[in-house]
Amino acid sequence: MRKIISILLALGVILGLSLMAAPVAAAPCVCPTTMTPVAVVTLDGTICASDSDTFIIGPFAAPVVLTAPNDKLSVDFAPGTSLASVLPASVTVNAIPVTSITVSGAHIEFPIPAVLGPIIPVGFLFTVQIAGVVNPATDGTYCLYVDYKLVCCDAVPFGCGTYTVAPYTKEIGCHFDFSPDYVGLGEDFIPAFKACGDSIHGTLIGPPPGYVTSFYFILRDENGGCNNPCTTPSKFWFEVTECPPGETIWFNVGLVIHPALSAADIGTEYSLMGLWAGWPPPDISIPMQIHFSSPGEYEICFYLECPAVGCPTCAGPTVITTCCLPAKVYQYLDSYKIPLEPKWNLISLPLFPYDTSIESVLGAVDRPDQLKSVWYFGQCEAAGEDGVWHSESYAAGTFTGDVDNIVAGKAYWIRTLEPSETGYVAGANGFWVFGTHAIMPDPTGVDMGYFDVCEGWNMVGFKAPWLAGVPIPQIDWAPGPTGYLWNFNPILGGVHYGLIYDWVEGLPMPGDWQTFAPGTAVLQPGQGYWIPFDGDSEIYPSA
Repeated sequence: MRKIISILLALGVILGLSLMAAPVAAAPCVCPTTMTPVAVVTLDGTICASDSDTFIIGPFAAPVVLTAPNDKLSVDFAPGTSLASVLPASVTVNAIPVTSITVSGAHIEFPIPAVLGPIIPVGFLFTVQIAGVVNPATDGTYCLYVDYKLVCCDAVPFGCGTYTVAPYTKEIGCHFDFSPDYVGLGEDFIPAFKACGDSIHGTLIGPPPGYVTSFYFILRDENGGCNNPCTTPSKFWFEVTECPPGETIWFNVGLVIHPALSAADIGTEYSLMGLWAGWPPPDISIPMQIHFSSPGEYEICFYLECPAVGCPTCAGPTVITTCCLPAKVYQYLDSYKIPLEPKWNLISLPLFPYDTSIESVLGAVDRPDQLKSVWYFGQCEAAGEDGVWHSESYAAGTFTGDVDNIVAGKAYWIRTLEPSETGYVAGANGFWVFGTHAIMPDPTGVDMGYFDVCEGWNMVGFKAPWLAGVPIPQIDWAPGPTGYLWNFNPILGGVHYGLIYDWVEGLPMPGDWQTFAPGTAVLQPGQGYWIPFDGDSEIYPSA
């Protein structure tokens, strides 16, 4: 396969009359008094390793007088380029074979065919084809230099034309995208599923009745490679690798429907051919739908396979890429999206997530490149009102710090980039939470509905995906020690009961802190709160 590197050389040449006139006996030729070289600009800047090269020189900004066959073009390829296989017959200029070449390492010179002279007009293009060039084996960006060499003058360099040597073979990867049902959900994040589907984020099917979750299966060139790893049409198929006994999966791929897959189908190969002709180009998106009958753990794996005839260097049929969809299906499932504003966000989880690790919870952030850090204050971790601060920084896909988990019942500061910071990109941001509702406490007190608060300031989360009022301060929030709300307000002379603090970024003066008293406002799902208590206690959502 040949790639074209189009190199534009705008050559300003001011030629004296002496060059136009016949040479005098004392001087066989006279160099131009002024030649103004400019940079080489590459239009098609990618070539494959081990590929032949074709490139274009021009257009010229002023006429050039040739002294063919003596005037030459000189080309310097990047270090590591081999021209050992280039022969005179391998080089043409405007489809005219050159008469000779001179090769030294990555340098080649050849005369401009006389039929193209004697004057190169304004706007003229040289189309040069050099077959047999072996580009550097190391991927990267390189420079190609072209000089115009007059017979009796120094070469005139035209600068560097950058080009990229790409990997010789494409690396095809696959991904899942659930954003059709969960708007903004980051690619590769697989949400939890609800048995029989979700009427809010699903499409009704039947029989049997239920809702399918829609998503896309994406094939993509991961490395910008030039050549496909398979020279013949590939084989695309899937299999069920995990399914609870007695349960079923309804699975649709494009217009191909595979109903009632079960544990009996584990290991059976199901073809998905006919979705495209030949090898798929990068960034193919295949619509899919899935539905699970009951809670449990399921998995479907997809395989892109090259037949032996399409991969001569392989020992046999070779799987090029594999993508597995592990599905955790629950009887009771809710989802809630928490928005994130630039700068500071005081948030809490309105649901109990199935995986509380920070990597999982914030793995669903729409635009993780805008994420900076996460902070939490543990009031119950130190005696008195001191508490302990914890933080987690985020960079290049990695969390570093001591906020290992994000759990319901606690509030967290999430810091994102603001407009004044490098890397900030305007646009909506947020993340989905998948989990179950808090359940009301039982008489034994052993229940996830309770959570602890301590004397002093507590970062408290609201564990429900709906609005709810706050009890008045004089009512105990849990059996046992009284857990009154309080706030120290020096203007009122000391302790002032009842104020709750939350933060909304970007509000006008007097500031972003908002306060309200129990019984006068409602708690917002997804919002975090600073709440001071006068003693250690337990609290739980009201019915």
